[in-house]
Amino acid sequence: MSTELKTYVRHTDTWIRGLFILLFAVIYSIAEIVLAAIVLFQFGSQLFTGRTNDKLRKFSHGLTAYFYQLLQFFTYRSDLKPFPFSEWPGEGLESVQQEESEPAAKQSAVKSQPDSAESGTVESTPKTKKSRPKRKAPKPPEAEEPSEDK
Repeated sequence: MSTELKTYVRHTDTWIRGLFILLFAVIYSIAEIVLAAIVLFQFGSQLFTGRTNDKLRKFSHGLTAYFYQLLQFFTYRSDLKPFPFSEWPGEGLESVQQEESEPAAKQSAVKSQPDSAESGTVESTPKTKKSRPKRKAPKPPEAEEPSEDK
C-alpha cells in the first residue's frame, strides 16, 4: 500500500463523515415513513373534507427541505450537517439553499484573503459572486378563437 493511500485511509474526518452518513441514512429512512404518513393523511383529508391540513402542509414543506439537506450531505455537495446538528429548515427549500451558499461564500472569502503577516496588507472587502437575474417563465401561447368563416 502506498504512503499516499495510507494517509487517505487514516484520515479521521472521512471516517467521521462516514459515521454521520450512516446516522443520517437511518434518519432518512424514518423520515420516509413520516412522509408516507403525511401523504396518506393529506390524501384522506382532501378526499373526505375537500381540503388539506395547513399545519401538515407547512411541516411537509420543511420536511422536503430536510430531505434536500440530507441528500446534499450524502453526495458531498454540502458539509453542513442537517438537523439535529443544525436548525430545522422551517422555511423550506429556499432557506436551505441560502444557508448552503452563505458558508461557501464565507469560505471562499477567507481563502481569497492573503495572510496579513505575509503580505503586509489586508483586503477590506471579500470577493462575492454576482447573482444572475431570475428567468421569467414563458407565457403560454394564446388560444386562437375559431373564425366564423362560412
